[in-house]
Formats: sequence, structure tokens, C-alpha cells
Amino acid sequence: MAIWYRASMLGLLAQTVGLFPPDMPQEPKDAVFNVAARFPFKFMKPGVVHQGFPFDAQEFVKQVEDELRQLGYKA
Repeated sequence: MAIWYRASMLGLLAQTVGLFPPDMPQEPKDAVFNVAARFPFKFMKPGVVHQGFPFDAQEFVKQVEDELRQLGYKA
């Protein structure tokens, strides 16, 4: 369940901000998945209306950018 939830949140973020452009090389994609694997996600409770993502999307993007810089990419 936890893996499905992380994948769903990552998919939602990817659709919203265009996280995975078609021409994106595999190494940066792997960086995104590595951050997603360790990033704290909050589970949404049924029946509760949420505004925005159930996680800090700006911090997620910052951590992805940091990891990409470590790999030698400009973020």
C-alpha cells in the first residue's frame, strides 16, 4: 500500500508540474525516484478535503534539484 501511495503522489506531482519530459535521460529520472523513496509523505485521510499535495512539494523539488546537482546536472 505504501509503495502504491508513493507512486500515486509522484504521478500526481509529475502530471501537475511536468516532472518527466519525454526526452529526459534515465539518470535524472532515477534521481527523482530516489528522492521519492525517502521523502516523507503524509497519508490522506478518507473524507477529509485537502488543499494541495499531502507533502511539501517545494521541498521535494528542492531535494530533487540537489540530487541532480550532485550528479552534475544543472537544476
